[in-house]
Amino acid sequence: MYNRKSVLEIVRNIDKTTETQSEESIRIKRVINKLYIYYKIYDLEHGTLHSKIFNMLYLSDVKYTYKQIEEKLYIGHTTLKRYVKQYERLALLLLEANIDI
Repeated sequence: MYNRKSVLEIVRNIDKTTETQSEESIRIKRVINKLYIYYKIYDLEHGTLHSKIFNMLYLSDVKYTYKQIEEKLYIGHTTLKRYVKQYERLALLLLEANIDI
């Protein structure tokens, strides 16, 4: 099993460890939801699977491993790792820009 420790993954797990959410975790959750919408639109324009991958990684109630995602969506491990870096980078850029979402 592959171990993920990205900002998006940490925020995903906050709900399970605390009863109350900090203002920052709520803001990050909103960024995650907006990114999901962005990837849905991107998929429509480019015929990709980003929204499915993003959903399985960060929004699904089921915690999928990289291997499960790779097998279910027929993508390679290197490709998935590259996508995860892309998702993380874009989320951090949005958070650093301090855009009110």
